[in-house]
Amino acid sequence: MENENNYYLLFELNQYTFAFDVVKINRIARAVEITPIPNSPDIVTGVINVQGNIMPVIDIRKRFGFPDKKITVNDFLIIGKVKELSIALIIDNVIEIIEFSEDKIIDKKNVLPGIPYVDGIIKLDGDIIYINDLSRLLSLDEEQEIYTLLKQLDTQKNNIKIKDKPGTKKTISPKKASPKKTIKKKTTESSNKKKNKNTIKSNKKK
Repeated sequence: MENENNYYLLFELNQYTFAFDVVKINRIARAVEITPIPNSPDIVTGVINVQGNIMPVIDIRKRFGFPDKKITVNDFLIIGKVKELSIALIIDNVIEIIEFSEDKIIDKKNVLPGIPYVDGIIKLDGDIIYINDLSRLLSLDEEQEIYTLLKQLDTQKNNIKIKDKPGTKKTISPKKASPKKTIKKKTTESSNKKKNKNTIKSNKKK
């Protein structure tokens, strides 16, 4: 019996390619300014407002041991769930959604022994993709700390102004080109239109 294929969201972080199972992802949005919260767990960067709900933003760069990076308008938010806890993760770029079978994943014990938060890898077009289980991104202690933080914020919500909300949902189809490639293509088309207009004006003058 063949293994069932699953869909994975590929994303870029610190020039590495990672993947989450799309089943555990609710939406993707452009990054927004995060509201810092005093005395929050070390793994929490701050909170954002998602459709009226206060949601913690997890510092995934710190989770993987990458250096800090200032958030920009070009970054993205992955919004998903760790058990019953909704969280947001800031990533550098969204790549695409791909489909592949579980038997294509190489167990981390065979290639990355002792590396936490990575379940395995898959090789695709010469690139290495690191497969992660979103539901195991937080420890039990961190989950409990975040639950406590959210309860405190809920009782204080009238005194705390969370003004920033994620923008429009980003839809990505399987095997679709990355946003960066699409932008380059549009720029080229726009440039060609300008050249054509200049040529028409020149001919009219003659």
